[in-house]
Amino acid sequence: MVDINTIAITCKMAADTDVGGKRTENEDFYYFSEAKKSFFLGDGMGGHAKGAIASKLACETLRDIFNGEGSVNHLSIGANFADCKKVCGDIAQPLSDTGCKLITGIRLANRRILQYSITDKAMRGMGTTFIGAIVSEQKITFAHVGDSRVYRLRKGKLSRLTRDHSWLNELIEDNEISEKDAKTFSKKNVLTRALGIAPGAKIDFHEAVLQKGDLFLLCTDGLYNALADDLITSILTAHYGSLDNKAHNLIKKANTLDGSDNITAGLIYIDSVPETNNEPIETKVTFPEEPHSTDLYLDQKARQIYNYPAHRVDTKKIATISGISALALIALAALFLSERSDVVKKSKGDTGLFSNIKNEELHRSPDMDRITELVKVQVGKTKHLYKQTEAKIAAPGHKAFSPQSDSDIQGFIYLNGDFGSPKYDDTKVFLNNKVVGALRDFIKQGIPLEDETYHIEIIGSSDELLFEKKEVKVEPREVRALKF
Repeated sequence: MVDINTIAITCKMAADTDVGGKRTENEDFYYFSEAKKSFFLGDGMGGHAKGAIASKLACETLRDIFNGEGSVNHLSIGANFADCKKVCGDIAQPLSDTGCKLITGIRLANRRILQYSITDKAMRGMGTTFIGAIVSEQKITFAHVGDSRVYRLRKGKLSRLTRDHSWLNELIEDNEISEKDAKTFSKKNVLTRALGIAPGAKIDFHEAVLQKGDLFLLCTDGLYNALADDLITSILTAHYGSLDNKAHNLIKKANTLDGSDNITAGLIYIDSVPETNNEPIETKVTFPEEPHSTDLYLDQKARQIYNYPAHRVDTKKIATISGISALALIALAALFLSERSDVVKKSKGDTGLFSNIKNEELHRSPDMDRITELVKVQVGKTKHLYKQTEAKIAAPGHKAFSPQSDSDIQGFIYLNGDFGSPKYDDTKVFLNNKVVGALRDFIKQGIPLEDETYHIEIIGSSDELLFEKKEVKVEPREVRALKF
């Protein structure tokens, strides 16, 4: 007699992808393993091969984590190891080993892509959406960042299981745009989260209970922007034969009806689910960005596993992250969103660029929440960060305050506060009792700091002390926002 509790869950997987009818490069990437019951998908951004590399890095990092051997406390990856429990140590929610690996992989992928941007000037501005799905026991565990989606077809009914991390979705959830207007909304690609752009990753996590015959669709926006839900349902329920044919037909139909973007569809079909005496519990939660100590550990592991050089960062490498992840996105998105202040309200979640490295010091003002949006839009045949022709961005290497030498620079800080009033026009910034320049310059450019402790003061035109921060210090390659 066969013990039904020992019967393993079985599933089938398939996928297809296409560059689309208007792009020259496919920045989508997917990886799946039926043996490991894992599926990973990313939609890259940045253009000029950067997006393609970012999405591939994300998927390969998760592949490496789930191909690792040993316990979650000592997971062997090649000749090195990672402590997944340590990476998830800030999470109060009880996590299965599968969930712990998934969160660890996403956090490591985020730091890996970010390090890629820092160490290679040609890669600055790269980023990707991400979805990871793991089938185990009676559940499917998935986590996502960005606007790629997971759907479930169960008994002929299609349900979306993920929430888009996008400006449009926030407008919809806040009832600031109608369903009719949403269909023609011109900025559907404005993202509020992505991997590789910010030091930390805010992750939506979901454990869904499985039933035999469930069919899951993982897809990028190139597919769901082209196909309505009822059309997706009809393709998935039609008798096309193999799972591969269903994926192919989704891509083919999306190309026929639109084709303006890269298109990727991944399918997971649940063949069988073992019975159990324990009723499975469904979990849905959002995990905040990891603390600074975890960032440092992830950087160490990224260097060890993927052979990143451990070196001090010069001005150009600092400019990679300050000029793109902070300066360009803040300045450009500020111009973009300030013109649309009538339809944009304060973000409900903490979705800014600075995940902060010292979390207790970052409390965003409404303006900060508005401007720290990640933007992915189509410009010609590639995806770029949003740009406005009238925006003026400092050239790489430009800085308002000069340390003794470029090699002495540790990192950058940006001053965050309600500084829009004219009373701040003549305000100066002092570091360790020495004036270094006008406040308005540092709001736009950031301040490069050396490896020492600083006393930062903001002094008004009448020499009065307006604000101060004591004992400010940055870690290597750190970009940090200070709230005043």
